[in-house]
Amino acid sequence: HDVYLRFIGTPNNQLFKLKWIKFNPIIAPYFVKANTSSNGEKISILLSQPINKVDSIYGFSVLTNNNLKNIDSIKLDDTNNRLITIFLQDPINNNDTITLSYQDGNVVSIDSLGLIEFNDVWIDNQVAGSKPYIKSILSNNEGNKISLHFSKNMPVNHRLSLRDQDRLNPMIWQDLYDPV
Repeated sequence: HDVYLRFIGTPNNQLFKLKWIKFNPIIAPYFVKANTSSNGEKISILLSQPINKVDSIYGFSVLTNNNLKNIDSIKLDDTNNRLITIFLQDPINNNDTITLSYQDGNVVSIDSLGLIEFNDVWIDNQVAGSKPYIKSILSNNEGNKISLHFSKNMPVNHRLSLRDQDRLNPMIWQDLYDPV
C-alpha cells in the first residue's frame, strides 16, 4: 500500500507520497519441524521465529503409538530462541511412532504473538535403529524423475526402475534430509 501525507498550508491540498516507509507484516510463530534425539530422551522442536523466554513452558503433548507420553520438562534453547526441547520421563524406542500437539500454551514470539496451535504432527524418530519413512515425494516437471524426502539420511543416487526388465523411466532416490 502507498502512504500519502498532506501538510497544512500546501497549495491545492497537495499530497506527498512516502517512498521510504515499508510495513512488514507480523506473523504468529508456527511449528516448522521436530525430531527425537538419538537416545530418545528428548524432542527438539524448531519454530518459525524467535520466542520469549519464560520460566515454565506448557501446552505441548507427546503421543507415542497413540499413548500419552509423560513430559519431564520443556526448555527454550539458550543459544537459539527458535528451538524448544522437550525432555521426556521415559525414552522413546526406535520402533515408536511419535506425534506432537500444542494447544492452550504459553509460547509467545518476541512480537507478543502466540504460537499457532497444531495437532498430531509426526515427529522424526532419530533413535538409533529406527526405520526411516517417506515424508514427501516430488516429481520434476517432465514427470520422469522423483525425489523422495526421508525422515533419516538415506544413501544417495541409488537407481531403481519402475520396471526392472526394461530399466525405463529411472527413479532417483535423493537425500533431502534436513535435521533440526
